[in-house]
Amino acid sequence: MRKKQEAELLELKQSLRDKYESLKPINIIKRTFSQLTSSDDVKNSIVSEIAGITAGALSSKLLFGKSKIH
Repeated sequence: MRKKQEAELLELKQSLRDKYESLKPINIIKRTFSQLTSSDDVKNSIVSEIAGITAGALSSKLLFGKSKIH
């Protein structure tokens, strides 16, 4: 009986550690970012935005030459 209680206590402590870790702000941010980037719509949107920014930068460079932005 005592060994069972000790095992349950250890399991409870580990569960509390896991919950504590999951509630840390950095872990919430990581989890949210991971969920966002796992969506195909979001991935496609990010790729489209990057392509648009790249095309805009290349167009600007071709039209106006060397950028003077520091």
